[in-house]
Amino acid sequence: MHKLSKGQAPSCLSKFHHGQNNWDDVTTEDKVEIWEKITDMQGTRCAYCESELQKNNKHIEHFRQKNSSIYPQGTFKWDNLFGSCNRTESCGKHKDSCGPYNYINLIKPN
Repeated sequence: MHKLSKGQAPSCLSKFHHGQNNWDDVTTEDKVEIWEKITDMQGTRCAYCESELQKNNKHIEHFRQKNSSIYPQGTFKWDNLFGSCNRTESCGKHKDSCGPYNYINLIKPN
């Protein structure tokens, strides 16, 4: 796993606020901007397994789950966002289906 260095946050994130907005408020245009910054940070590789991210097989990953009972205040935090593949047996999709876990036990890509 490569250490990832976060650059400056996408400017679109500044218009969203925990308690006022949710991830559904993020537009397609906002996601394009977020993906541009993610690509600057990690190239076209999954933050977890480093496989090539495909256009229709990737998602913006919340390292700490944005679930309302887990870490909703991290929904729009740049240091909580990464690019991940959609593999259900590993990476972000797998992590989110494992039930409650202590995020401190995970290796964070940055």
